[in-house]
Amino acid sequence: MHDQIVPLWIPTGIGLAAVIRFGSPILPGVFLGNLLFNLLLPFSFHHLLTVNMVLSSMMIATGASLHAALSSFLIHRFQANPLSPQNVKGLLKFILFAGFLTCIISATIGTAAIYLFTDNQGTAGFLKDWLSWWMGDTFGAILVTPLLLAVFELFDKQRPKRQVRLIAQLAMVILVVLVINQLFMNHLSQQLKRSFEQDVRLLDAQLQAIIQQNLADLSHLGQAFSGPIEANPVEFRAMVLDIQARNPSVLAYSWDPIVLPEYLDAFEERTRYLLNDPNYSVYGDSLYPDDPLVPVQFVEPVEFNRAALGFNLLSIEDRRRWVIEAQEQGKPIATQILNLTQAPDEPGMLILQPVYKLLDQQNPLMGNKQLTGFMVGVFTIDRMFSSALELAGIENIVFELFEQGSATPFFSNYMGSLGQNTLFDQFEIGIAQQVWQVSATAGSTYFSMNQASNAQLMQTLLVLVGCMGSLLVLSMHDRERLLTNLVQQQTHTLAHQARHDPLTGLPIAT
Repeated sequence: MHDQIVPLWIPTGIGLAAVIRFGSPILPGVFLGNLLFNLLLPFSFHHLLTVNMVLSSMMIATGASLHAALSSFLIHRFQANPLSPQNVKGLLKFILFAGFLTCIISATIGTAAIYLFTDNQGTAGFLKDWLSWWMGDTFGAILVTPLLLAVFELFDKQRPKRQVRLIAQLAMVILVVLVINQLFMNHLSQQLKRSFEQDVRLLDAQLQAIIQQNLADLSHLGQAFSGPIEANPVEFRAMVLDIQARNPSVLAYSWDPIVLPEYLDAFEERTRYLLNDPNYSVYGDSLYPDDPLVPVQFVEPVEFNRAALGFNLLSIEDRRRWVIEAQEQGKPIATQILNLTQAPDEPGMLILQPVYKLLDQQNPLMGNKQLTGFMVGVFTIDRMFSSALELAGIENIVFELFEQGSATPFFSNYMGSLGQNTLFDQFEIGIAQQVWQVSATAGSTYFSMNQASNAQLMQTLLVLVGCMGSLLVLSMHDRERLLTNLVQQQTHTLAHQARHDPLTGLPIAT
């Protein structure tokens, strides 16, 4: 398959030279060689062979064979052999028939095969991919074909010096183009690396900003429940919806007060009245006899989180552990990754913000306060991370998130597109006493879709320079061939005149 930057596709020139030299019987060999090349290539990138890969390779081989057959026919038909053209225009015809015109066939069929039978990973759009393929095939046909034909003739001619010189000159043109191409690719790699590192740092900053915003929102909501007046669920809903309108990373917020068992009935009755929900009840017994209850009293948006209403956080061991830690530290605590009641099929977490009520409202500086409950932020990792990616405008990078000390990611946006030459980076983010490890790997589409990797102009310039160099070398070779033929013809004519009578044409007796 073609690389987005390499401007020279050598197999095209090999196939065409073989057909010109050995005729149409070699075409099955051209097809088979191309097919095997494209089938074996994936193994060098550690991919498994699939039916789609086989079909794609067959289409590409068909396009290459059609190109070789049509190019060879036109070159013979119009006497445009690059080593012995009929006239100067023959070289221009060779460039047209071998590359610019007939490579439309191989480029169109090959690009269509990629889009029909692959997942389009690593592509820059059909038109750009087609143009890159066409230029690579054109350059390969124009430059490699005469080089191989000269190699074939090297073993047929009695005077190989001219062929050796032609081979050396064409090889020099190829070498110069490849050196320029390599220098450009090295420069491009450095640009892509810097761009990748900037994207990773940008995501890091965006994640940190979202985390800090979530903590600030939790603190703001908790303040509404720390005063002497009981919070209103209508006001709580309005506050949560306002937060969600500007912060899409949050799944829900809930208010989970501390309720002593002896006050449970009164609490349920009061909550039914506040929510206008006669079915509200606390579920899940606390694990230990001396534990109170920490039930979900309010949750918003309630439409998508109604199942969480009444859930007692102290009824599950891991929730209980985080409740106690938040109580002991007196600051927000993020849980480990867990299955949420609101979204059991997605990895998620809770952030528990302890809420305190001042016991002496007249003397707030005395510091007398009582823990009354927890404001809980409910997050799915996908929503938080996708929000960070969207806000940062980052695409085509595979991110994996790990809890500290874990070798297995709890979240990944991997879509099956890492490519071969990848960039890698990693960083840590802290979130309410938890630490996540984040690894970032450039996907195959990152290279083709990145603005820095737009090598189309450079590829075009290299093709034009290569074609002009090839035309110049072939013109010099053709001129030398014509001069040699002219000298041989004149030598033959003079020798004939020396041995024959100019009037009668009869041999002169010696």
